[in-house]
Amino acid sequence: VVRGKEILALKESIASYSAGPDKPLGLSVGIAIHRPAENESTGELLERADQAMYVVKKNGKGSYSVAPDAPEFRAQHAGETQP
Repeated sequence: VVRGKEILALKESIASYSAGPDKPLGLSVGIAIHRPAENESTGELLERADQAMYVVKKNGKGSYSVAPDAPEFRAQHAGETQP
């Protein structure tokens, strides 16, 4: 949670890179915590972070979300096929 807030605070430091006031840069952050005991691949870790980011985007952008732990994420997505 603290790290998510720190990352969002960086938004001010990138404001000058915006295309203009009508197109401000923003941040939507997905956080996935790696726990070695869960035997998770880098790809799975990134997938959890990516899904957490899309939760933020769906709910209005400009915030952060923490992904469920790997076992919970796997259970939620059991039976889904990967492209």
